[in-house]
Amino acid sequence: MRRLIPKGVEYFTLRLTSASNDPSVRLKDYATGLPTFIEERFAGLEVDAFFLGCTASTYLLDPSREADIFSEASEKLGGAPIISAAHALRAWLKDIEAKSIAVATPYPDWLFKLAEKYWQKAGYDVVTRQQIDIGGDDTFGIYQLQSVDARPALEKLTTAGADAIIISGTGMPSLSLLKAAEQMDIKIMSSNYATAIKGLAHLNLEPTTSSHWG
Repeated sequence: MRRLIPKGVEYFTLRLTSASNDPSVRLKDYATGLPTFIEERFAGLEVDAFFLGCTASTYLLDPSREADIFSEASEKLGGAPIISAAHALRAWLKDIEAKSIAVATPYPDWLFKLAEKYWQKAGYDVVTRQQIDIGGDDTFGIYQLQSVDARPALEKLTTAGADAIIISGTGMPSLSLLKAAEQMDIKIMSSNYATAIKGLAHLNLEPTTSSHWG
């Protein structure tokens, strides 16, 4: 994410934590604990927007429950909007008027099923999917991945005939994939980049271009 933030923007990070060893519980805890995390660790800090870098939490929560959590978290920040990765992806898909999507994700089966259900309920036809192997059912494995691990999956999705490709999962590096996609003339978006677009818009700014990604 830091590579997407333009110069002149001050940013702070807050680590989401959970005492659970169950990944499904842990991902819920990241969202449900957000108001408390903000109050305890960002006490008094004034920000223009808060980026929530966990796409999967949205897949596990009831939409009304999530909305209540975000409203409370926003109050803790003096009204600053909470920009979640999943909602940022939806905003991008709406902007490009996509109806069908292909999904690349490092999620284990149990989580991908929830992700697929989420996107279908949002009104999108999930044409196909590609899962990047993380070696188990615990989502911690995502953080061991590199962009190169997902490149074969991306290449397969380019022929799926979907209106757009989304890379769901903020923990997986994706900038080099987006950079490569610029040469393929395909519409593709990652959780992190979508979050940066939607969040920085509150500052009337845009993410850095691929020439700054290294």
